[in-house]
Amino acid sequence: MSNLELNLKNHKTDEGAYALVVFDESSSMAIKVFKNDPNITQHANVFNSEVEAYEKAAQDEELKVLVPVFYGKVEINKILDKADNDISSNYFLNLAYGMSIEDKEFIKLYSAGVCEKERTRIVELFNKNGIMYTRDSSVLMKKSKIVKVIDFAIQAHETSWE
Repeated sequence: MSNLELNLKNHKTDEGAYALVVFDESSSMAIKVFKNDPNITQHANVFNSEVEAYEKAAQDEELKVLVPVFYGKVEINKILDKADNDISSNYFLNLAYGMSIEDKEFIKLYSAGVCEKERTRIVELFNKNGIMYTRDSSVLMKKSKIVKVIDFAIQAHETSWE
């Protein structure tokens, strides 16, 4: 999927340390686009590690039901803010990917709301598939069981401020 134009006044968004997630309800797709930063190598490493992790998860029968549907890399053409100003220069438009929208209340994997046994089950399942970074993962719980996981990567790419 390429040449997408994102107008933030038309979509819900969520922002993290590395990226902006835009929720496009019309396509049922969440698009994660990485922020522009002088350290492009760091952001590209995080992006590539996340994309590889989603691709691996989609190949495993147990994992693919636990993660959003992965639509792959997307190329963003332009991003407009809520006032229709072009803010594309704030992002690496070629560092973006799409996944299905999971619009429930997620909690951090390492929060008190997740029992140790369930956390261990998930971490071991991801690790078994070569997905080693789950420290920042968030999960959706149903009856004390993890049913969805987001925010994971093949490996950590730490920065000095993390």
